[in-house]
Amino acid sequence: MMKKQFAILLLHLFCSAAFFPQGLARPWLQGFEDEEPQGFALPPIPSKVAKCLGDFHVEKKCVGAHPAKITFTNNCPYTVWPGTLTGGNRPQLSRTGFQLATKETQSLDAPAPFTGRFWGRTQCSTDSSGRFTCATGDCGSGQVSCNGAGGNPPVSLVEFTLAENNGQDFYDISLVDGFNVPVSVSPQGGSGNKCTTASCPGNVNSVCPTQLAVKGSDGSIIACKSACEEFNQPEYCCTGNFNTPETCKPTNYSMIFKNQCPQAYSYAYDDSSSTFSCSGGANYAITFCP
Repeated sequence: MMKKQFAILLLHLFCSAAFFPQGLARPWLQGFEDEEPQGFALPPIPSKVAKCLGDFHVEKKCVGAHPAKITFTNNCPYTVWPGTLTGGNRPQLSRTGFQLATKETQSLDAPAPFTGRFWGRTQCSTDSSGRFTCATGDCGSGQVSCNGAGGNPPVSLVEFTLAENNGQDFYDISLVDGFNVPVSVSPQGGSGNKCTTASCPGNVNSVCPTQLAVKGSDGSIIACKSACEEFNQPEYCCTGNFNTPETCKPTNYSMIFKNQCPQAYSYAYDDSSSTFSCSGGANYAITFCP
């Protein structure tokens, strides 16, 4: 019985201090959290603490599970159609695709925990049959909404994992699947040494090698493929004998992306300079053509 009393007291103290890590207390109380300890009383519980304890009993985590507001701004001289994809078998966001005109701003709420990605689609149109398609980043849905489908490479990605490590968010810009639009992501609030803007302001298309270039209907380069997509070789894809950080190294092709966007992932194991994190419930601003 003392074990139960001690565990419940610890849970109370953690909630009171707003220091209840996700999933930490549940193993301690598994199998008896609904039991009432005999001869043991907790002090009066403030309303916020009571909510925390209540959330625990319905399988929620009180601290770190914040809904984040994701704000999208288009600074490009052309329209961008952002796409969204939620991973981890979780429900998709309220909107999975929308139009964003030049200088326009729109927002979405991402309820934590959330793992997913955002990207910009370009040169989109609707044909005579009503089918919507994009020259870059198309998700194949035939609609403005992507409905759970990802963007076809090459595409610049903004990736998030929100509040799944004791309230610590992780985010990055990835060019592992190629490049189509300059993009940045900036935290609004939050804290930590790596809680800073991740930006890919360079136009990789302007230096894209011919063998990686994707051209539009007018002959201009509208996207730049990764070497992995183009050549499908283990040394470029970090597969086979090259599936570890020790064996998969930067290549001449990945360095084209890295030189233009030093803060973005240029290949699968480009972690040291490309992963960012915030604690404390930050919101985030994604800007196309920062």
